Amino acid sequence: MRRGMFMEEEIISNHLTREEWSQGATFEDLITFIKSSHREHTALIDERLESAFTRLNEKLDSISSFTRDLDLRVANIASSIKREEGATRKSGNQSKESSCSSYHS
Repeated sequence: MRRGMFMEEEIISNHLTREEWSQGATFEDLITFIKSSHREHTALIDERLESAFTRLNEKLDSISSFTRDLDLRVANIASSIKREEGATRKSGNQSKESSCSSYHS
């Protein structure tokens, strides 16, 4: 905030002061001051907004990347669990078949 306050003071110091207006500045001088001040403040606001949006986009990209990584981890864990369940079921079926064949023999 301090930087912004300094920049605003600098913008104002580049133009007519209130005392100069009261000491003979014309209406056109006042309009020129207002227009110039408006342009400079608008540029300052635009710059600050652009900076804020840039930071937000960077954070959003970071969150998206983190979410993709989590999705991949969950998918890998799920496929590992399915493989283990499949291997367990196959070995369970084989042991049942061998016990059944030994019972019938």
